[in-house]
Amino acid sequence: YACPDARFQNTASYERLHSISDVLTGVLDVGMDIELFHEFDVTPAPTPWLESRDDRLYHFPSGSMRFPVVYSLRARRS
Repeated sequence: YACPDARFQNTASYERLHSISDVLTGVLDVGMDIELFHEFDVTPAPTPWLESRDDRLYHFPSGSMRFPVVYSLRARRS
C-alpha cells in the first residue's frame, strides 16, 4: 500500500490465522495484563472489497454489513 506501482520478484506469502481468543489467551498465559483492546471496521491496508476514502483508510461500502477487520491490543507485563 506504500507504493502501489512497485513490482516484486519474490511474492510468496505465508500467513497464519489466529482467533482473537488465541491471541488474548497467549498474552494472559505469559503473565501480561490487557490494558486495551479495540476492534475497528476500517483498515489502512488495501482490501479489494473495501473502498478507499479521503481519510486514507479502507471502509465498507455504505449500506453493507460491517464487521471488525482490524484490532489493537495493548498489554503490559504484571
